[in-house]
Amino acid sequence: MSREEILFASPLEPSDDPTDDQVDAAVANTLAELGEFGCAAVIAGAFARDPSRATARMRWARRRTAGKKEE
Repeated sequence: MSREEILFASPLEPSDDPTDDQVDAAVANTLAELGEFGCAAVIAGAFARDPSRATARMRWARRRTAGKKEE
């Protein structure tokens, strides 16, 4: 599972304007809490409910994790 997918599933919001350390913590905590299948379920649910909003969130997650190592 990629960092961007895990960040997508995290409770962080783009409006929080998180620091790199906050993003790193959110990725670690979300993966520990939800696991890969839980993250995948969050992503699937988000795209099922509102594809355009989920697409915007995934773009944000990709930008915030660009250049970072995969988990």
